[in-house]
Amino acid sequence: MNSTDTNPQKVKQRLLQLAKQGNPKAIVMLLNRFSSQSENISTFIEDTATVQNNYLNLKVESSLFPLSYLSKKHIYDVLKLLKIEYIEYVIVEPKIQKDPKKPCKERIDLTKELETHQSEPEPSDFQKFKWPAWFPYPSSWLRMIVLILWLVIVVRIFAFWGVVIGGTVSVVSDDPFPLLQALIIGFLGSIIVLSCVYQIISYLGQISFRKSSLKSFQWLPTPLNLWQGIYTPIVLILSVLTVFLVILPFIPWGSCQTELLFEDKNCHDRIQNYLASLEVLATIVWITSGLYLYQLEYLIRTRVSAKKVIKFIALVCFSFMSTVLIYTTATNWNYIYGAFSNIESPFSISESSEVLAKNKGVEAVKSPEFKPENAEVVTPEIPDISFKKGIENATNASLLVQTAKSKPEWEFVAIQWQNAIDYMKQVQPDDVNYKAAQERVVQYQKNLEYARLAQNQAKE
Repeated sequence: MNSTDTNPQKVKQRLLQLAKQGNPKAIVMLLNRFSSQSENISTFIEDTATVQNNYLNLKVESSLFPLSYLSKKHIYDVLKLLKIEYIEYVIVEPKIQKDPKKPCKERIDLTKELETHQSEPEPSDFQKFKWPAWFPYPSSWLRMIVLILWLVIVVRIFAFWGVVIGGTVSVVSDDPFPLLQALIIGFLGSIIVLSCVYQIISYLGQISFRKSSLKSFQWLPTPLNLWQGIYTPIVLILSVLTVFLVILPFIPWGSCQTELLFEDKNCHDRIQNYLASLEVLATIVWITSGLYLYQLEYLIRTRVSAKKVIKFIALVCFSFMSTVLIYTTATNWNYIYGAFSNIESPFSISESSEVLAKNKGVEAVKSPEFKPENAEVVTPEIPDISFKKGIENATNASLLVQTAKSKPEWEFVAIQWQNAIDYMKQVQPDDVNYKAAQERVVQYQKNLEYARLAQNQAKE
């Protein structure tokens, strides 16, 4: 009975003795024996433990990494009891590294006291809230406000003084380039001012989150602030183009089919009134497109590596240049082919010279006599002036529409449109303007109906 009890004790004593001597496998076995008494303490892999220089290297299963505070305290207490002088700290790492280039490790320093475990406070509802990527971040709203202020204040100031100074120099020197140069310099100056504004905003944000001190302010904008300043006019241009693409299909172009579209006062007033009714929609589209352009830039800058962005830009530039090159080559190929085809071959030149040499002594061949019976009378074609007269009558009618008020005036306008229609119908099918004349007949017919309607509604 005593022999069976003494054998486990001898094993424990032998294991403890080997562990005190610094045997890594014995140390791990000792750690695992004590860890089996608690479920919250990790179990270590025995075969991978090593002692290198002044530290002990341990490995655990990847699912158990990072270590809990109880596991760290368990390692710290056991090694303190063993009192191995040359082991100053312990490095624990997972068995399989997710990223070999950036290995995950935890260090337990045995020369210092183990830091007490501080339970992390539960996150508040605001911290748990995750802002959706499809909705513009607050930074996008702030940058849109800065764009509006920059457009209303900074650009106006620089544009005013650029026009004053550059315009004065251009008038004195009778050269438009100083005005253009002044406007470009003013625009670049407004971008620099905008970059400085972004520098101040980012600095205030760092102070509010206690990531910077008052003494660390830099007057020169960082590369990120310069990019934000340059990106602002890009957003302005793209958002304005978006507004045009959305608004243009709603403009009533079909109700203004006259020869002089914007010289027709009634048509001009209708378009202007319709555009005024779309101001709210245009403003919403402009702000929304600007917000999402800022949102897209932020997501790309924070979630996509710079190398991928540079590769994408290079690919776009290469595709654009390739398209331009292919189009230019296809356009100029006929010209190049024609230029080469007009060059006579040397064989034909030599043959013609031989023929001329043989016929040097031969008398010139008499030109054939002119016989009146073989002559054909060619009558010059008289150009059809019906199309021209129709255009003249339509132009007169368009001008009279702007001032017509009484019935006689509208009656005269209707007569002009009727004359224009009659002249266009007289254009012959073999005339080059026949197709255009037929299209104008349809347009003038609508204008004639409008003039007759206005004639009936007008006063005497």
